[in-house]
Amino acid sequence: MIITLLGTCACIQDYDIDFSTHDDLLTLNCELDPDENIKVLVAIPKMPNQGGDYFTPSDAVVQIFEDDILFDVLTFKANDTEHGVYVSEESPQPGKTYKITAQYKDLPRISATQTTVDEIKVEAIEFSKDLRALVPSDILSVRVIFTPNGKTERSFAVDNYIETRHQIIDESGEPVTIVSRFPVGYVDDKSGFWDYRGYWINKNNLSELNYQLKFSNMDSLPVEMLSSVKLCMRLEELTNDGYLYRFTYSKRRTDNYGEPNLVYSNIENGLGIFSAKSSLMRKFTIID
Repeated sequence: MIITLLGTCACIQDYDIDFSTHDDLLTLNCELDPDENIKVLVAIPKMPNQGGDYFTPSDAVVQIFEDDILFDVLTFKANDTEHGVYVSEESPQPGKTYKITAQYKDLPRISATQTTVDEIKVEAIEFSKDLRALVPSDILSVRVIFTPNGKTERSFAVDNYIETRHQIIDESGEPVTIVSRFPVGYVDDKSGFWDYRGYWINKNNLSELNYQLKFSNMDSLPVEMLSSVKLCMRLEELTNDGYLYRFTYSKRRTDNYGEPNLVYSNIENGLGIFSAKSSLMRKFTIID
């Protein structure tokens, strides 16, 4: 049996709404990924006297079209909070064009169109030193070389963390593998930015991605108890819409002073984002 200590969540973004100008404005949030079933947040802002930021109606009509042909009608699924998402049992295909529509009662129907991202292809991933020789004070340079795909400008997000495994014996005498996750620090070189989920994001005419990691927290790992320690790297290539949403969201004001920052939206007749990404996961051994 394997127990994962890190909780998982749908890739559904939070958002800010100016209640004075967007009463009853339907909002949609969806990020297509060929490796995941489609999940869509449909929400309406609450008034300040209602408590909470927004609610998610369970009776909206949410449809996905693939190349102008109906692909699926999504089903509402409640979760552990007061919010829920609309889900599909289907996954999008790379290189296809999708249109999403949502209708709730007498509010204007909202829609958006997005083309999915082709699979990320990597020629090489290089490190400045042997991972098995890392010590807590080390700064590790990382170079990811991508296979060209004809684009002149590309946007990437990357998340790195340490994954550890060790075994314990449960009350019944059976071995149980405990999987834990520890953050890795980044050296800020000002060429990118961090988004709301802790991903480091860079955009230019990228044929490669270069960044540096800090391992100052490695001295807290109970190495003598661990059967495995790996450096995990999750890469995402974003659409331009996805990049603009994450960038403007990272710049939004969280106080009540000064002019508000507008968060990018591509939803017709509403707010939110309909974007796409392609993901790639790699794991590299530090201790085995």
